[in-house]
Amino acid sequence: MTQTTQLEWLFPIPLFRTQLEGFAEHRGPLIALAEERHAKNEGLKRSNVGGWHSGELRDDYNTAPLEWVGRQIHACTSAGLAQSRNITTPIDIQLDSSWFIINHKNNWNSPHTHMPAQWSGVLYLAVNESNAGEEGGRIVFVDPIPLGPVYRNPINAIIQPQEGLMLIFPSYLTHMVEPHFSDEKRVSLSFNFRVTAQNQER
Repeated sequence: MTQTTQLEWLFPIPLFRTQLEGFAEHRGPLIALAEERHAKNEGLKRSNVGGWHSGELRDDYNTAPLEWVGRQIHACTSAGLAQSRNITTPIDIQLDSSWFIINHKNNWNSPHTHMPAQWSGVLYLAVNESNAGEEGGRIVFVDPIPLGPVYRNPINAIIQPQEGLMLIFPSYLTHMVEPHFSDEKRVSLSFNFRVTAQNQER
């Protein structure tokens, strides 16, 4: 009998990545809403270093243009769970929080998680794509497994933002945003939410 060795990967971490169809139609109203909120308040201090972090947007998801974003979060999460966990039953999304981020030149976001939320995500609204990779502002996901570098490489996952790109990931995953070097501002929308199967208690 021939001895065989089987490779198995333990503890994979899902990341749902979607380039949203129809984004161009909604981009302008979403950026206008972010700029309107920016003009009205100084924002909050969270992980942002020099950037602007809006107040809470959760209640605004009942009206345009955020109502469309809510539907995209539901669709992307449903598709991702179907692939990663073979969950094909209808799900409910309970939005916990949401906020805009506007980063100007040299602004960035320090390493952080979104605990105790269950799922988190980001939608990129305005990104300087003319010099992708050179203008900074990339999102970096940090390997959460201790001693990971000994067994696999690389230990961090880096994703270049694109307008209309939505990323959804577990809230415990540590991440940061690299310094933004472009003269053009970068605008994004972040959110935290929980998922339950329909007709089940949250």
